[in-house]
Amino acid sequence: MKYIAALLIAVFCVIAPVSFTGCKSTPTTQAVVFNTFKSTWTVTKQAYSTWTERVVAGKVTPEAEAKADAAWNKYRATFKTAFNLASTDWSSPTPATLDAAQKELIAVLTQLSQ
Repeated sequence: MKYIAALLIAVFCVIAPVSFTGCKSTPTTQAVVFNTFKSTWTVTKQAYSTWTERVVAGKVTPEAEAKADAAWNKYRATFKTAFNLASTDWSSPTPATLDAAQKELIAVLTQLSQ
């Protein structure tokens, strides 16, 4: 009986790590590119959402609101174009124009928030 218990414990110790951690696979190129776009969108959207909370609270001038909205619209258009292009060639890197539009929007929001 002791041998059976020892054998079961040994088998469990070998099988348990695989059962609990699962198999890991390398993400596809499409998944990596998509996650990059998702991260870019999430960060930028959060910055803009925080800005719009200030607008709703009445802490922003109409001129500042218009300037921020213009930068947001430019970013959205650039994002859409970049994502559509990437979906035709998933091996291409994120376009520099998208990075530039994101940096410009965040700079505008930061400047106007001071």
